[in-house]
Amino acid sequence: MRTILRRILLVLAGAVPLVAVAAPATAVPDPDRVPAPPGHAHRLTGQRLCPVGDLSVPESAGGGVVTDWLAYGQTLTVEPYPDQIWAGVWFTGTNGPEGWTTTSAPSSYPAPGRPEYSLVARLGNGGYEYVGAATRTFTNTTPGTSQRVRFKVNDTTAGNGSGAFRVFLRYPCIET
Repeated sequence: MRTILRRILLVLAGAVPLVAVAAPATAVPDPDRVPAPPGHAHRLTGQRLCPVGDLSVPESAGGGVVTDWLAYGQTLTVEPYPDQIWAGVWFTGTNGPEGWTTTSAPSSYPAPGRPEYSLVARLGNGGYEYVGAATRTFTNTTPGTSQRVRFKVNDTTAGNGSGAFRVFLRYPCIET
């Protein structure tokens, strides 16, 4: 109520135009999932995947690294390279995107139960899933939204190691 009164007073003073009532404090926007722009809510069909390029996922990227937006029905295929990172754990060597395959990450990790220090990803606001070294396809199946894929290392202490994983991205071709 206080926010609404403050906005009314600002409008009366001519400082800021009133355009909307503030959202409740509990509403947290998801940066990887937004409503689709008008005219983009239809499902894409008959997609032909085209190479786009590489995406680097550094061990130090605690918040992860995101792709371009996927419209409803659009797919993204990713092919991890066999790059190596050092997880930042003393007296250990490097590992590839499959991570430490003999471990199971605890609940504090982005993808619990999956190998520690592996390559993981999520679509939109979904949970992180194991990518590892395998080719993987993500499809936006949520009508009326655009979503991004967010990649990161399955680690709770980003930045204490070194190196980066890379993935090769293939989006649907855009015919011009």
